[in-house]
Amino acid sequence: MSGKVSALGRRITNSVLYRTGLRRAAPAPPPLPPPEPRWVRVEGGPLRGHELLLDPNSPAYWEREMMEGRFDPFIYETAAGWGRLEGA
Repeated sequence: MSGKVSALGRRITNSVLYRTGLRRAAPAPPPLPPPEPRWVRVEGGPLRGHELLLDPNSPAYWEREMMEGRFDPFIYETAAGWGRLEGA
């Protein structure tokens, strides 16, 4: 008997969802523009004045953080404890 009840419940649920439009898939988000990386100068932090290949118009927040010199400061703090890294 539970199989019939389960099937009936699914049928009713699907019917309600179909009639209310809730079963329809959400529209796809608009496509992102293609990336346009270029060499940008880092504005602050340990890499100030150096250049990185980034997309300044990217929706990714981390690219803006890297351009501003605020990305993952723990990397620089750890590397500073190792001494000189030239040629590494």
